[in-house]
Amino acid sequence: MNLRSFSGVVDESLQVFFCYSRQDDSLRRELVDHLAGLINCGYITIWYDRMIEPGSNWQNEIEDQLRAADIVLLLVSAGFIASKYCYNNEMSLALERHRRGEVCVIPVILRPCDWKHPPLINLQALPTDGKPVVRQGCLNDESLNDVAREIRRVVEGMRKKRQPPPTPSTGVSDHVVPPPKGSWLNKITRKLRILLFRRRYRFDRRMEWAIISLLLILLIASPLILKRIFPPPPIQNVEKFISFGEKPLLDPRQDESAKAKYYYSQKLSGMQEFKKEHYKQASEIFNNIRKDAKNVVERYRNDTSDKNSEKVAALATLKDPEILIFRNNAQARQNHKDRPESTLYTIAVAAPMKKYAGSQILLGVAQAQDKAVNAPEDSKLNLQVLIADDGNYKSQAKNIATELAKNQKDVIAVVGHYASSSTCSALPQYSEGNLVVISPGSTMFGMRSECRDNNKVFFRTVSSTQVEAESLVTHLLNNSGKPNPQVVVFYNPEEEFSKSLFKQFKKVLEKDKKGRVIGVSSLSAPNFSLTQELGKSKQADALAVFPDGQTEDSNNSFYRAIEVIEKTDKLILGANSLYLMETLNNLKDLQLNNRLIIAVDWYPNQPGADVFSTPAEQYWYGNVNYRTAMAYEATEILVKILLKSGVQNNRSSIKDNLSTFSPTKSSVVRDLTVSFEENGDRNEKNIRVLVTPIKPTNLEQNNSQLKFCIVNSPAC
Repeated sequence: MNLRSFSGVVDESLQVFFCYSRQDDSLRRELVDHLAGLINCGYITIWYDRMIEPGSNWQNEIEDQLRAADIVLLLVSAGFIASKYCYNNEMSLALERHRRGEVCVIPVILRPCDWKHPPLINLQALPTDGKPVVRQGCLNDESLNDVAREIRRVVEGMRKKRQPPPTPSTGVSDHVVPPPKGSWLNKITRKLRILLFRRRYRFDRRMEWAIISLLLILLIASPLILKRIFPPPPIQNVEKFISFGEKPLLDPRQDESAKAKYYYSQKLSGMQEFKKEHYKQASEIFNNIRKDAKNVVERYRNDTSDKNSEKVAALATLKDPEILIFRNNAQARQNHKDRPESTLYTIAVAAPMKKYAGSQILLGVAQAQDKAVNAPEDSKLNLQVLIADDGNYKSQAKNIATELAKNQKDVIAVVGHYASSSTCSALPQYSEGNLVVISPGSTMFGMRSECRDNNKVFFRTVSSTQVEAESLVTHLLNNSGKPNPQVVVFYNPEEEFSKSLFKQFKKVLEKDKKGRVIGVSSLSAPNFSLTQELGKSKQADALAVFPDGQTEDSNNSFYRAIEVIEKTDKLILGANSLYLMETLNNLKDLQLNNRLIIAVDWYPNQPGADVFSTPAEQYWYGNVNYRTAMAYEATEILVKILLKSGVQNNRSSIKDNLSTFSPTKSSVVRDLTVSFEENGDRNEKNIRVLVTPIKPTNLEQNNSQLKFCIVNSPAC
């Protein structure tokens, strides 16, 4: 193997290269999810071709990464074998290094195909016995678990080989062994040993107490002292997760039509001009992309078919919030360049950009920024938005927060994060940097107190899990037909949001003995058995299904929740994290109408919501959901503060104004105001909108996707 030199403990990640066909990108993502444990503990770092930055020589980049890799995973399918570049170029180079003992090459059989011939047949393939991951058209999670386990075994074996040989004993007992690098406690201990034991000092009683007192003071003050003496190492690779317009962070479009490729190439051209600081040219390119796409949609306005590739590509482009944000960032910078006396304000939006929820949050921020940058002269604001991808990983969210709070000094506020676990992990860093964060999605109860927000920088436009629980319990009591309904709860006890919603739900339900939780099932349990757990719920009047927000640290608990919904015929009270149409489309053949109930903070058809839903549909050529509305409102609040006279372009001024923010007209619901409680929670929201999937028979003829409607409304 490619044994690098180390001193001390093994602390360098093994590099894993994914060689795959673009047709199998979704399976590649699934495998990355199953390798999250190895990634999070720093055992491996991964690389695949979608990580190539715009403007790079992609062929050279791929070859460089292949030559640096410690492990190469060949994701084998018919598409892989048919790809001349994958099979003849990438695999050939990998096998050449494998023969020299420089890299470990592992075939992973994704789909049934004719792979059992040289050179693949000469390699030990995964899953066990070379059985494909996808069998009879269905993805087998156990096969992916098998692949992940075997890769972990290989990684641990390679790490052991890299351990330095033990130093032979010389029999000399007075040699002082230096402590591991970076261990402050060992450094202090070593100095004391040298002082107290290698030199024969004698101390009186007072001097001994003085030394003990000094050690106690050092122990208590060590966190503060250490931060100055031994600052934490710089965060690696954070730059690839943040962008003003130099690189894309959203998932690239999968559409392979000529028009889609044209739009994406234009987007790359705009980013290249932005990177060169040619802001006027960049703004024009981004503007022309949306203009051309609008013309295409207008041209085919009467064509309702989804087979028109030009129209499909144009609609997808118009729903890309990055294009709008990058355009307005370029415009704001050009305005500041033309008029240096005008202030350039900077905020950030942090969310999982590869997830549907993250892109929905980005839509709201993009719309509010566009309105501010292109407003009439007396209310125009040079507002630029830094996009940050937290990946729905707690560790990544924490690194992002550290970068924004400490290194991006121009950032005066953050809109984000989505998942409560991400926000909670990041909040101490924001608090230390006095950087305000307004969340459009994190609903965990008691966020400030639970997540060490000492400087009170956390606010949110959504209601908490307490309001969500009260809304669900009210519906249960009014519709179960039982005086004291019994509920079995499915949740993830290892994730903050899911745990908080369960706690609040149980508290509200059992208050005054209105109902009772008779059973609890952990969606994250290693030995989770769907049949066994559902068997425990036979006496229940309803199931409460509270999965996490698809956080990358939570394994398969979200998908287990979907399986629970699929296999039960009882009333289901669902967490707002289930409000994802592309996930629930797997359940579109089920009769979930008025049986699956979800409580959300905003819905397009609720009374007064048209004040936002109508312009949003014109911006994005389609419906938006509560995440977009809450992100829009959060950004609008910041814009209103910045337009106030006397507000300075710094973090303290923003925080002071938010802390004393008086009730203001809501920008997403007519006749509603927005303000904050002392703990940063949204003040006016004490009940949520209850939604349920539309009956399959009520779906539009040309749209078979599962949609939602307000419970008991005519549409349901």
